[in-house]
Amino acid sequence: PVYNGAEYLEDAIKSNLAQSEGRFVLNIVDNASNDDTEDICQHYSRLDSRIRYHRNKDNIGAAKNYNKAFALSSTSEFFRWHNADDLIASNSHELCLNALELTPTAALAAGTTSMISADGTELGDFDLALDLPQSSPSARFTAFFEQVGLTNVIYGLMRTQAVAQTPIFGSGRLAAADTRFMAILSLAGQFIRLDECLFYRRMHEQSSSADRKDDSTQAVFWNGSTCSR
Repeated sequence: PVYNGAEYLEDAIKSNLAQSEGRFVLNIVDNASNDDTEDICQHYSRLDSRIRYHRNKDNIGAAKNYNKAFALSSTSEFFRWHNADDLIASNSHELCLNALELTPTAALAAGTTSMISADGTELGDFDLALDLPQSSPSARFTAFFEQVGLTNVIYGLMRTQAVAQTPIFGSGRLAAADTRFMAILSLAGQFIRLDECLFYRRMHEQSSSADRKDDSTQAVFWNGSTCSR
């Protein structure tokens, strides 16, 4: 999913195309951007047949755009989202796929996260992926709320069938739609935490998480309107 992400979009696309496990389709869902996003996406879609570019006529809000990205990929066995400003390690797909194949009851696999600055410099701050190996759904759900922080695991590799059991991000009218989605996903299967750093989250002033405490800002991001509590 992307909206006006031109500044970092090329790096994000290249990061995905460089995966050691190359059997995937990259669906880019442009939420009616008015910067150079469309030109960048069209350029890379001509270079690599794995890229599918989809553009919304109007901005439908981040929640519905994330939902659309999943719907476009729902026929595959595995799925992951990727923001237009973040990066992943070149072996991310390979390691996460291996972990999910080894644990058929798992819903998600993810490595640790390193925070990076706007220019890509590692900031030295690491976020551990959620570790939810419990066999009991209620135990996983409880442990989720004990561990949850920035929910970076939402960009891990997920079993599509498990995601389909959730409302995904719904309408986006509830704050922190990503956290709510992950909590529900924990009921569908285990979360496998890998020790390797596989995800690089770019922290900058324009990122959606820059002002998470402001409900009105988050509401505009998720659905383009006011927030229902």
